Amino acid sequence: MQTAFLFREKLGQFLAGLRRVGTLLAPQRRGKEGHHAFSEVEDPQEVVLDYTRTLLPLKKYFLPPQDLLFRFSVAEGYQMAAEGLAEKRIVFGVHSCDLRALQNLDLVFLGGYPDPYYAARRENTLLIGVSCTPDELCFCASVGADSVTEGYDLFLTELEDGYFVEIGSSAGNDLVQEQKELFREVTDEDVAAFKRRFKARHQSFRRHLETSGLPRIMSLEHASSIWASRGEECLGCGGCSMVCPTCYCFSVAEVPNLDGQSGVRYRQWDSCLFKDYSVVAGGHNFRPQRGERLRQRIFHKHKDFPERYGRSGCVGCGRCIAFCPAGLDVTEIIRQLRGEIIA
Repeated sequence: MQTAFLFREKLGQFLAGLRRVGTLLAPQRRGKEGHHAFSEVEDPQEVVLDYTRTLLPLKKYFLPPQDLLFRFSVAEGYQMAAEGLAEKRIVFGVHSCDLRALQNLDLVFLGGYPDPYYAARRENTLLIGVSCTPDELCFCASVGADSVTEGYDLFLTELEDGYFVEIGSSAGNDLVQEQKELFREVTDEDVAAFKRRFKARHQSFRRHLETSGLPRIMSLEHASSIWASRGEECLGCGGCSMVCPTCYCFSVAEVPNLDGQSGVRYRQWDSCLFKDYSVVAGGHNFRPQRGERLRQRIFHKHKDFPERYGRSGCVGCGRCIAFCPAGLDVTEIIRQLRGEIIA
């Protein structure tokens, strides 16, 4: 592994240099309640590195909430929409859980039959991770997403007087070399400090979820009464799907123009928690009850995805807990299923 050390006082210069490479996106404070969002950087001083989590995850840049796929007309057939696909972007300040989430999306959208829209955006985007401090909602360590060894170009871990930089790709190395005056070589003291920081962070997690044998346990609890009772609490709003970094369900719609000779096709975010999501031709709904839809979402994360890809479909970021208007807690529901909590 290649490493470097970035001086703390040079971070602003480094960010300014990144803007010359492409559009720079980073977490910034939004609204009066102290929320944060990834957005384009105009002033490096506005970048916030000590944030806990953003409301919307990075998937919004690779699977936009509404994504134009192609235009069509009687005269010319269809033309693939290519707006923005070639834009060079750098996303700075990504937490390990969100990097892991993108790896999950890669399995879906780059495996088998690659999605050309997703693939183009991924190819033209550099990712720079940053270490974080878990809060009471984070459980990424329980699902193996608290640290990553791949899927980033650079990863910064904050130390006392700067940042320990892990270089994860040739493109990341180019970013360092282009501004090498801002960096120095890593010392033995830096490595020791990095190991202390890594250990302290691992020990700071307050929320834990036992995941051993979870797919098997969930199979046994498919008909559990827990689903109906917790479904009564769920509003069916789909908010958890929108803020989840690994939810990727979408619907497709074609919108004709007024001339009746042309139109567009787009896809947009959808959710298995919406009542109409499981309606099929003829009007039958496979999951008419909220509890059934809640079960479907949790099963996909903790049973179906692991069985198919060998890794959790949840990255433990805590967004679904933090932003659920009904106060549902997925870790609590799973503990009920395991028998750790008596319903």
